[in-house]
Amino acid sequence: MRAKRDEIMSLTGFDSIDAVKSGRVYVMDINMASGLSELITLLYYAKWFHPDLFQDINPREVHAELLKKYFGMEIDGIHQVYPE
Repeated sequence: MRAKRDEIMSLTGFDSIDAVKSGRVYVMDINMASGLSELITLLYYAKWFHPDLFQDINPREVHAELLKKYFGMEIDGIHQVYPE
């Protein structure tokens, strides 16, 4: 995921985009767009777009808790985002 983010950030002309300048470019596994993961995606968006308002939210921890509680699964190897 880091390689994809680096690729996006190095595209011609992107060096003038504020998000690239500040390093606020995020990459998310497409599988995060449906089901339970969609709820977690909203937490990531909240954290990325308004970090000052959502300092106490850790989307990965919430995701791990829900996976364990409802599916008996561990988060390792599950859909990812970069950077967290």
